[in-house]
Amino acid sequence: MPSLFEPGGIVQHEFFIGSTPVIAFKTGGLKDTVKEYDPKTKKGNGFSFEDHKAGDLIYAIERAMNIYKSKEDMKQLRKNAFESVIDVSEVSRAWLKEMYRICGKSFIDPDMIRGHKKNIVKDWDPAKYKEGLTIRRLEQEAQDEQARLKGIKYQALYMKARGDAKKVTFNYQTTQLPRPKSVSVVGNFDDWKSLYPMHFDPLLNKWNLTLNLQPGEY
Repeated sequence: MPSLFEPGGIVQHEFFIGSTPVIAFKTGGLKDTVKEYDPKTKKGNGFSFEDHKAGDLIYAIERAMNIYKSKEDMKQLRKNAFESVIDVSEVSRAWLKEMYRICGKSFIDPDMIRGHKKNIVKDWDPAKYKEGLTIRRLEQEAQDEQARLKGIKYQALYMKARGDAKKVTFNYQTTQLPRPKSVSVVGNFDDWKSLYPMHFDPLLNKWNLTLNLQPGEY
């Protein structure tokens, strides 16, 4: 295939499909797809020549004839040629990307979308959802902890003024999803003046808080 000009080249791929090595001039698509066979490395799928003259073409044909005499090399060369076939789907995908680029749009591979769709759970159950260690969650837990410490500070000041007191533990558990961001204790023990944030225990899956209060029912 000694074409002087070959922008892409289709015929050499038809050769490759038939396990046929190609003798080609180094131009355009032929230069990109036809690689000189090297008996030492066993790589390459054909033969090529640099100068578009009869002498160079004849020399390439002579190299091909020498390889043809070796059954082992010829078998490997034909195998390499067959494996050089370009998948048309890859070519079409490349053109599709170019069309998207020309239109100023982002190309998303359809195969990738189909792959993701297979992994999507259709019957998603929010009860099975477990929030990962996200920035939002860390910020929320930091705010909850600050609020809890603030409540303890006010509680200490309150109890200092109340005198004799005992520890009272409050527990709260719910199956509500998503779980509340915060739960607090409020009551007439301090005339409804403060909110005391409860602490969430992930192992017990419930909220709890212990306060020092005057003897009584709560």
